[in-house]
Amino acid sequence: MASQSSVLSNASTVALVLIDEQDEDFVNEIEQVHRILGNEYAVKFGFPLPGRFTNHKDLKVTLLPSDKTKADKHQIYQEAASSLNYRAISLSEFKKLWLEQFPKIVIMKPATDLCSACQSFTVSLSNTGNMTEEEKTILLQNYGGHVEKAKKQRYYYRYKGKESKDNFSKLSDNQRNKRKYIKVILSNRKSIHLQFYIVNLHCEDCNE
Repeated sequence: MASQSSVLSNASTVALVLIDEQDEDFVNEIEQVHRILGNEYAVKFGFPLPGRFTNHKDLKVTLLPSDKTKADKHQIYQEAASSLNYRAISLSEFKKLWLEQFPKIVIMKPATDLCSACQSFTVSLSNTGNMTEEEKTILLQNYGGHVEKAKKQRYYYRYKGKESKDNFSKLSDNQRNKRKYIKVILSNRKSIHLQFYIVNLHCEDCNE
C-alpha cells in the first residue's frame, strides 16, 4: 500500500502540472486577445485621444467607435479566433482580459465622440512638426473655420429649440393635442431642426 507521503507527493505533482497547463492556457488567451484586439482591431478602427477631454488623464488612450458594444466586439473576436484556430473564450473572460491587459483601449462615450472633420484636424494639428509655416497657417485657418461653423450650428439649434418651446406655449390646449396641426405648421419650412416640448411628440431633423 502506498504511503501517505507518496500519495501526497503524487497529488502535488498532478496539481502543479494542472496549474502549469492553466497558466499556459491563460498566457495563450492573453496573446490571442492581444493579437486580435490590440494589434488588429484597435489599430484598424481606433482613434487617438483628441486631447481636449478631462475625463481621460492618460493621453495614450485609444478610442474605439461606440456603434458596437463589448459583446459585439467579443463576437468579432470569436470569429477571428475561429479563423486562426484559436481557442474560444467566454464573454466574461474576454471582458476580464480586456480590462486587465488593455486598459488604454476604451469604447467612446457620447461626450468623447467627435465628427470626422474634428478628428482629422486634431490628428493633423498634433503632427505639424514636418509642415512648413504656410501649411500650418492654412491648417489653422481651416480648423478655425470649421469651429466657427460648429458654433453657428450649435447656436442655431439652441435658438430653434427656444423658439419651438415659445411657439408651443402659445398654442391652445386643443391645438397642442393635434399632431396634424403641428405638421401643418412645419409644412411651409424646407428643413427644420426642432424639439417640441410635448408628451409623446419629438420632432428632430424634420424634412417636410
